[in-house]
Amino acid sequence: MLLRQQTKHDFSQYKPATVQRRIERRMVVNQIDNLADYVSFLAQHKAEAQALFKDLLISVTGFFRDKEAFVALKTHLKTFISQRSSTSPLRIWVPGCATGEEAYSIVMILKECLSELNQDIEIQVFATDLDANAIERGRRGIYPIGIGVDVSAERLERFFLQNRDTYVIKKELRERVVFAVQDIIKDPPFSKVDLICCRNLLIYLSSDLQARLLPLLYYSLNKDGILFLGTAETTGTQSDFFSVLDNKWKIYQHREVTLLKRQRLQFSPLDFQREISEVGGQTGNDLELPPGTLKRDILNLVREGLRVELESALRTAFLKGQGTSGSKIEVEQPEAPIKTKSTRSTMNSKRIAELEQELTLKNETLYTSREEMETSSEELKSANEELQSTNEELQSTNEELETSREELQSTNEELITVNAEQAEKNDELDKTSNDLLNLLNATEIATIFLDRNLNLRRFTPATTTIFNLIESDIGRPIHHVTSNLVYDKLNKDLNGVLDTLVPKSIEVQTREARSYILRITPYRTAEHVVQGLVLTLVDISQEKKAAQEAVTVKAAQEVAAIKTAQKAAIVKAAQEVAESLVNTVREPLIVLDGDLRIISANDAFYNTFQVVKEKTQKQLIYDIGNRQWDIPKLRELLEDILPKNSYFNDYEVDHSFPTIGHKKMLLNARRVVAVNRQKPMILLALEDITKRK
Repeated sequence: MLLRQQTKHDFSQYKPATVQRRIERRMVVNQIDNLADYVSFLAQHKAEAQALFKDLLISVTGFFRDKEAFVALKTHLKTFISQRSSTSPLRIWVPGCATGEEAYSIVMILKECLSELNQDIEIQVFATDLDANAIERGRRGIYPIGIGVDVSAERLERFFLQNRDTYVIKKELRERVVFAVQDIIKDPPFSKVDLICCRNLLIYLSSDLQARLLPLLYYSLNKDGILFLGTAETTGTQSDFFSVLDNKWKIYQHREVTLLKRQRLQFSPLDFQREISEVGGQTGNDLELPPGTLKRDILNLVREGLRVELESALRTAFLKGQGTSGSKIEVEQPEAPIKTKSTRSTMNSKRIAELEQELTLKNETLYTSREEMETSSEELKSANEELQSTNEELQSTNEELETSREELQSTNEELITVNAEQAEKNDELDKTSNDLLNLLNATEIATIFLDRNLNLRRFTPATTTIFNLIESDIGRPIHHVTSNLVYDKLNKDLNGVLDTLVPKSIEVQTREARSYILRITPYRTAEHVVQGLVLTLVDISQEKKAAQEAVTVKAAQEVAAIKTAQKAAIVKAAQEVAESLVNTVREPLIVLDGDLRIISANDAFYNTFQVVKEKTQKQLIYDIGNRQWDIPKLRELLEDILPKNSYFNDYEVDHSFPTIGHKKMLLNARRVVAVNRQKPMILLALEDITKRK
């Protein structure tokens, strides 16, 4: 009732044993021992109703499940399609389709059949199930890479697209299947279908519900339509309405039956009848129509002497199911009427006596025959009931076995999934553990793991250089282990961190004068439960040494910087003095760099040659003053003579300047080596001797 209220689906007509097993499974999952407690739990937790609902569906399926069955089905489908006169679409119904593998399998073999028969017929597949989530998965048509075990490489290439670690049903195939949520017990069925694939659905239902559903499947099929059941399922009491195409793989075909049989579908078989349904030939010698209301019982129509033997023969034929014959029987024939009264009286008396005698004899025979027949009928009826009961028990047992197998397969698949996940997690844990171990070893950090009692749980190899530890020390208290630390408060600090859960960090030294940072932190699980402590000792000896060296280097750098600054100040002062001296000279004077570009010039130069400072500095000497200094004699002095000699004196230059006119000058030059320059500078002095005689 709770399940029906919360899921809107009725499982009361499912097999009780199946329902019981699935309930027991949910009780184990929820760690509930008592059924009444589980009922209360189910009433309080709506999510559990959905979980139980999904468990009851037992969604076990696969592509081409029982491959030989699909091979046989393909053979019969080819025959069916080749004999089919209609060109209307092939309609297929797959109730209980789960996640769609079986529906797509049917479409694949139909495509192959049509291709092999060179026919182009549209395919319409209706795939239905109670589970909306399974229907949605089937509609997407995405399946794991592992389906390659069940689907051949040829079919994978023809009907699937591979996308990394999944296979996707191609659009042309997926569009042929319409997925819908349907309860086959209460929802209307699909009609006029050519194939119903209803495999391993009936095994979960009671025999009464099976007897109700099979006529529904019968009326849903077209003439000669095919019914494909699971290996443990049969048509049962409705076997008259289906022809067997393959008894092993449970493939049946729709059989046309009389209207009477159709009307009696689900009803008990006919009892033995003696009514005449049709008369052929002349029967006047054996049958006589009595006056009054016509009776069709043949025993009321046969002539005297034949009735008893005929009834016995009919009974024998009905009970044994085979033909029978009897000895010669004398049958009374009508004679011509006798006219004399005495003759008639005599004959009547004689006839009456004979009839009475015959009647007595035949009554005794009839009584005996009827007793024998009733006894035989009762025995046959009893035997038939026993056989029918045995058959039903065997069928029920077979269905139970198949149901159990399905449940075991479902559980096995779940276990495989869980095991795979567990194995994957174990691999991840192993990798993580190895990564951490290699990380700790690579960093050479001494690490010790302690439990809440301060007993050793694990330590890294680097720890053995500080603590005297071996593998057999695992489980011993940490204070039983000697160390090289000059530190007598370790045990106190460990207990302090364990009590306050506040990490502690302190610098410690060993007897070899090595320095370490000791950190004590609580060991917490993923659920933030403290299960001990973690000690790490980071060697900082090199860092301390480097720090001391850095202090020394820094001090040296500071001294060098001071000296450099002093030198720069001296140079700057010297430059200022030099510039002052240059400006003090009354004759034109310029300073050139190694590339003959003007670094500076004195005021006398700017005034004499009428050039400005901004257009002179950093310019090539030949380019200043509209190239008025591009004098061949000057080029010879600066580029040829001066590079070979460190100076030249009193070189006379006679030149007409565009701005200041004709000038005669004496040139004096010196190469000066500067400390902060790679190339030497040139000091060039110009003396105007134009007015000298």
